[in-house]
Amino acid sequence: MNFQCDREKLLEAIQVCQRAISGKSMLPILSGILLKSDKNVLHLSSTDLEISIRTTVDILAKDGGAIVVPARLISDILNNLEAPSVELKLIKEKAQLEILAGESKFDISVYFEEDFPKIPEAAEMPACAINNSDFARAAREVVKAASRDESKPVLTGVLVEIGADSLKMVATDSYRLAVCENQITGGPAEQIKIIVPARSLKELNRVSSGKDSGQIAISLTENQVIFRLDKVDLISRLIDGDFPNYKQIIPEAHEKLIKLNKNKAVNAIKRAAIMAQNNSPIKMTATSKQVVLSANTQDVGEAVEKMEADYSGEEIKIAFNPDYLLDGITSIETEDVALEITDPLKPAMIKPVGGGGFQYLIMPVRLT
Repeated sequence: MNFQCDREKLLEAIQVCQRAISGKSMLPILSGILLKSDKNVLHLSSTDLEISIRTTVDILAKDGGAIVVPARLISDILNNLEAPSVELKLIKEKAQLEILAGESKFDISVYFEEDFPKIPEAAEMPACAINNSDFARAAREVVKAASRDESKPVLTGVLVEIGADSLKMVATDSYRLAVCENQITGGPAEQIKIIVPARSLKELNRVSSGKDSGQIAISLTENQVIFRLDKVDLISRLIDGDFPNYKQIIPEAHEKLIKLNKNKAVNAIKRAAIMAQNNSPIKMTATSKQVVLSANTQDVGEAVEKMEADYSGEEIKIAFNPDYLLDGITSIETEDVALEITDPLKPAMIKPVGGGGFQYLIMPVRLT
């Protein structure tokens, strides 16, 4: 292997691949990135055995080959070099990669391709290709509600359903539920219904940041999904199991409707939450044209926030976990947010005012 390339483009590709590298792996080779030169294209791959990322960089190749380089080390080197281009050359007999840039020279130890896990290739004809903006927005709105409890694997994932003209994502941790459903174009001929780890969708959104105008192609293997966006493939394992029947817990109607300005509500909740320590809830009291938020922690103090609200019903008092409440409201993309309440002990629903396919169900905290 011997090639030259633009330093910044190589660094950018390596930083993308680093998102699929875990610092907890017991296998040293999994802390590396596979570099494989083919004519004038360098293929980069990384994996932590749950998520894999593959991308490419244009190069000027003198000799082909494949090696696995320590990701953090080569990233640090490239990030601190000043020369616009770099040359990488494999010294096979020493199992070292020589990096040359201007007056700088580095020799780093490498692994060989044979010991690196095989990563599945994307199908030439993907199951579907839809607007990335639609997919990214749905993922962004629901992933916060996924569980972090690994003892319930299904709840750590997001249910993704893609039809010919519809996209739905659902996530829940048993305390809140997020559902996003939108109309799309370019969906598959046969419906896709899979459970994708929430972490995979978070990393996909980071990789696709700033590429909302593009399309995302989706391919399926027996137990993995491959997302292709521009020059980047993100491959994720799928979660096996049955997703909970979430539809049966969504209220069919509500008795009280409170409308709030999103930004004002978010700021007020954040301020009140400072005094909601040791798992204390935020209490909400709604009266005519006003909502009062309060939080207190024994031996710490109390906070009270008042804000205008579009509400004209009888006084109602309800309490929520402040983090869960914020996650729901910050996921709303409209200027105003609606809070639908039936009873202080029954699930409440957060929705955008003015339409949109997002719903966020949150369980209240019992007031004592």
